[in-house]
Amino acid sequence: MRDENASYFDKSCKQHKDCGWAAALWFSEEDQIGRFALLAKMLSGPFPPKNSYILDVGCGQGDLYGFLRNRGIKNNYLGIDVSSEMIGYAKKKYPEGDFILGDFSTYDFENLKFGYVMCNGMFSVKINNQLDVVKNCIYKMYDLSENALSINFLSDEAPDEQKFKEYYFYYSPIDILKCCLKLTTDVKLDHSYCDHEFMITIYK
Repeated sequence: MRDENASYFDKSCKQHKDCGWAAALWFSEEDQIGRFALLAKMLSGPFPPKNSYILDVGCGQGDLYGFLRNRGIKNNYLGIDVSSEMIGYAKKKYPEGDFILGDFSTYDFENLKFGYVMCNGMFSVKINNQLDVVKNCIYKMYDLSENALSINFLSDEAPDEQKFKEYYFYYSPIDILKCCLKLTTDVKLDHSYCDHEFMITIYK
């Protein structure tokens, strides 16, 4: 997963510089913030968020960290991204943040556990063995999380005119749900906020 995603987002980052939402391929800053707000909803869910460690998988330029801090959410935070360009900008924009360069699918977190794992737009770009890689990442996020994890995906239920099939991968919400149900029945699928995307939240 590293080489394919890294080269794609390194190129995007060089093109858009420190404009995090554009480098991460969102349509607008509001579009990116809207996803952050959805991810942050689980912090007010059935588990107390205070002092819980947050892992941001595919953190890009670290703008989720900035979003959480601006809203008074002071949890310990770790961002990981495969793109060296993204991580470089993240460290410049948020020098007090904790960001590491690495491929989540193979990175050894040793004995670290995280209260919440968030993954925003990481699995949109086509890679080799897409579904196998993504499912293994879901299982790994579940193992790393203590309270909950949340991931968004492009949906194959999107209208054809909205699909960019050359570069992006569109997932079956039912297939992803079935994958998650192998871990636990405490799963929420939200397809209501967007017609070309859905979000899965898994509670533990």
